[in-house]
Amino acid sequence: MTSFEFKIDRASDDPLIVPADLGDILFVLGANGTGKSSLMQRLYRDNASNAQWIYAHRPNWFTSNSSSFSPDEKKFIEQTLQSMNLSESARYKFTNLDLHRLPNLGINNFIDYQTTLHQVVFETVGNRDFEKAVEHYEQDNLIEIINEIFQFSNINIKIRLTTKREIVAKAKNGGDSEYSVAELSDGERNALLIAAEVLTAKEGTLLLIDEPERHLHRSIISPLLTNLFSKRRDCTFVISTHEVMLPLDNPESKTLLLRGCTYTESSVSAWDLDLMLPGTQIDDEIKKDILGARRKILFIEGQETSLDKPLYSLLFPNVSVIPKSGCGEVEKAVKGIQSSQDIAWVEAFGIIDKDNRSDEDIQKLESEHRIYVLPFSSVESIYYHPDVIELAYKKHWDNYEPSPLNEDDKNQRIKKAKEEAIKAFSSQYDAKKKIINERAYRKILQKYSQEKPIKEVINTKAPVDIHFPTSLIIEEEIQRLDELITQKDFREIVLEYPVKKTSILHTISKELGFADQKMYQKYVKTLLMKDVEALHLVKSLLGPLIVAIEELDTDEE
Repeated sequence: MTSFEFKIDRASDDPLIVPADLGDILFVLGANGTGKSSLMQRLYRDNASNAQWIYAHRPNWFTSNSSSFSPDEKKFIEQTLQSMNLSESARYKFTNLDLHRLPNLGINNFIDYQTTLHQVVFETVGNRDFEKAVEHYEQDNLIEIINEIFQFSNINIKIRLTTKREIVAKAKNGGDSEYSVAELSDGERNALLIAAEVLTAKEGTLLLIDEPERHLHRSIISPLLTNLFSKRRDCTFVISTHEVMLPLDNPESKTLLLRGCTYTESSVSAWDLDLMLPGTQIDDEIKKDILGARRKILFIEGQETSLDKPLYSLLFPNVSVIPKSGCGEVEKAVKGIQSSQDIAWVEAFGIIDKDNRSDEDIQKLESEHRIYVLPFSSVESIYYHPDVIELAYKKHWDNYEPSPLNEDDKNQRIKKAKEEAIKAFSSQYDAKKKIINERAYRKILQKYSQEKPIKEVINTKAPVDIHFPTSLIIEEEIQRLDELITQKDFREIVLEYPVKKTSILHTISKELGFADQKMYQKYVKTLLMKDVEALHLVKSLLGPLIVAIEELDTDEE
């Protein structure tokens, strides 16, 4: 396994050793003049054999949207760039060859990569290995990967590669008009080139990205980088930046805080710095969620990598979606912002799971704090809602012309998939027991909340007796779930119960023809990106909260 060890000389004490494995992320933060560029050059020099330096802050214009280098020219430029990067002057010296560093070389590698994929797919199809061809295309299609990343990063363009090996773009809301990617805005070009260089890097590469935020707003660069990190866990990242919130958006990262540097003649010989490891407490001024976010924020349950964030980002593209670990953290964040007069310009909302909440609790959260409760158990229920399954399955087969299935065939297969999913779930004793016990536990907590004595009762010193009919509650839950299983009521089971850790989701995904539930969920997300009908359907499932949240879904001034 490839690993790196960064030895950084400090102005005092011993050198700092920072180990880094594949998938690790290291941010380098510091004000101007603290030695960030010198440190990046040092890291490149010490790891030149498998490092790639991405100058995101240098000029990024180009005059062509096609591959402009011959193999010999490309080799010469790459060798020259490596030689220049090894020089101390690389941190500040600008030459004409810099015009080839990011733009032209990046576009050339991009086109070569995609063309090679097309050749591999063509040859695989020629060998009649259709499944392998589809696998290659879905996993390595750089165009689709970048378009998906742009969708989740608030970048309003889509790109494609023409038969003439030219990359063209079109605005998502700009009709069918296409234009050369050389005509993209400064920020759009930068996003494309960063993505292209990262995604085409060799496995095990140390990717040094210099000031990626220079041409891009944080609401774009943060999700852009996070998505690129997740796509290239086979590489190691070091990002030099002024944007103090980027490490907070990637809590698994390490962060070097540069305070200053020491020069020996014209070169930096040591740095004054601190290393912040994942989970380390940081200064209050740089850890607030609202810094760099939009004025309108939606707090949700989940993690950066969970199903919640990409789904809500698609539903509400002009709102900053910030995941929290649980409903308590969502409530704390929303209430904290709403109670502060100093940040009255922030509009905070929350969405949390139902979790057996009473109608009274739900109404109070909505009316007093604008925290909305899903009308079903959890976010997985949206992906596996029967209406979504039916639409997704039929849209999938509609892609084939002519479709090999008629409407009755599709309905029968969907029905059979639901029955097989329930059948598989019914045999999972441990999973059912866990769900039943969890629901019983939440009902008891709810009963306790309703019956716990108030302070005045305790002051009377009278005996307090709260009775929990645990066995009865559990028996009721068992009967309820058994009834639904007997009735083959897929809708109520998926909407009412937290089934994400059972076999239901995997089984129905397989029965519908997908490799696993991840592939099915990926298809639904893709459908939401491309199909207005699917997007409207999912929005309609969110109940009354959709009206309030959509009031936020407007462009920022």
